[in-house]
Amino acid sequence: MKNKVCILSMDNLEGFFSYDDLLKEPFKQHGIDVETVSWRNSQCDWNEYDAVIVRSTWDYQDDCEEFLNVLEKIESSSATLMNSLQVIKWNISKTYLKELEGKQVPTVPTLWGKSESVQYSVSAKFS
Repeated sequence: MKNKVCILSMDNLEGFFSYDDLLKEPFKQHGIDVETVSWRNSQCDWNEYDAVIVRSTWDYQDDCEEFLNVLEKIESSSATLMNSLQVIKWNISKTYLKELEGKQVPTVPTLWGKSESVQYSVSAKFS
């Protein structure tokens, strides 16, 4: 075990409220080093980490395909990707909202569109 965890983030968190650093002290108390790395860092060796925690990657929608490519690289490294790539893909597509709605789970009203191979949604609160 390397005793090293990566918090996956983005290049610039200016203007955002991120609480990622609150994870560092509890990990440190257990002898685990934590580094925050932008998902856009193409030089990162994911094998250096025991786990990669997807946290503040809030700009992924600007290049979703590249984001998923990075997650695939992490998934194929020796690091454990938290959550699994399968779960992240399910979440990104937002089709889980249709699944929930089909099971009578209340969801935000959503307008569905289609773009080549990617399905997207626009959620809005209606009064």
